[in-house]
Amino acid sequence: MRLAASLRHSLYAMIAVLFGSGALWLAVHYIDSWPSDPQGWATMSMRIHGAAAMAMLVIAGGTVALHATSAWRERKNRASGLALGAALVVMTATGYCLYYVGGESPRAFASLSHWVLGLAAPLLFIAHAGLGRKAGRIRVTTSPSDVAVTPDKNPENATAACGVRR
Repeated sequence: MRLAASLRHSLYAMIAVLFGSGALWLAVHYIDSWPSDPQGWATMSMRIHGAAAMAMLVIAGGTVALHATSAWRERKNRASGLALGAALVVMTATGYCLYYVGGESPRAFASLSHWVLGLAAPLLFIAHAGLGRKAGRIRVTTSPSDVAVTPDKNPENATAACGVRR
């Protein structure tokens, strides 16, 4: 079950912006020899990251409404979808904790959890999309005895059921 192009492209763009801004913050925070104004870079990356996170929440909501519910009913790609959804929920919760929770110990745990999942998230998205594409290429065929045939009352369509037209 493929996402609409507009939603898919929005999702990919937000993943790229979130990954890029988060990786930039990590680099500025953990690389001692940052070339210029590390605090300015860290502040800018977090502003971009926060704005992109808000947009991602909207996109994720649309994805759940338009994609996940249908795929769940059709029993498609459930395991990777659940893993991806759980990662997004945990990243949202840890991001909230980083902003609002005080105390060194909870903040350190939330920080580590958030950036480990954030660095892994693109791989989860790629795996989920790849598994979905692979499943889409597999065709399930049924034998003729599994198909129920209802007679057509119109004599012109008598041979059309067999794929033959007059």
